[in-house]
Amino acid sequence: MMRDRAGKPKKTGSKSKSWDIDKKDRNREKTETETKDVVKQNPDAARSVKASVLYVITQNGKEAGKFTLDLKNEPFSVYQGDVKNGEKPTATVTVDDEDFVKIASGQLAPQKALMSGKLKVKGNVMVLQKLQGVMEKQKSKL
Repeated sequence: MMRDRAGKPKKTGSKSKSWDIDKKDRNREKTETETKDVVKQNPDAARSVKASVLYVITQNGKEAGKFTLDLKNEPFSVYQGDVKNGEKPTATVTVDDEDFVKIASGQLAPQKALMSGKLKVKGNVMVLQKLQGVMEKQKSKL
């Protein structure tokens, strides 16, 4: 057993790594829930987007999960997984889970993340600008 300078047992990396992953999952779930709330509270702004966005969340370069923000078909929804009914998303956003939480919390500007390669987009990039407008309207109400 490894000990620190004071002679106390050191925590193993695996336990803290597991806790860290749990914390990331909770942050990602919280962000998904907040996105659902924005859509519910601001349906007119959401309606203007007229698109579906597939988010591919990664951890250490590997896919950790997907969720879809469907503002194309009413009732608007946010759900885990690919776009339903075999439809193609208007845009697919691939981002690391930590960067996703930073973007959602306002700690990282989406444009900066895109330009630095932290956020990758396939499809219609302009949809994300419309979506950012919806999210900003909601933030200003908080």
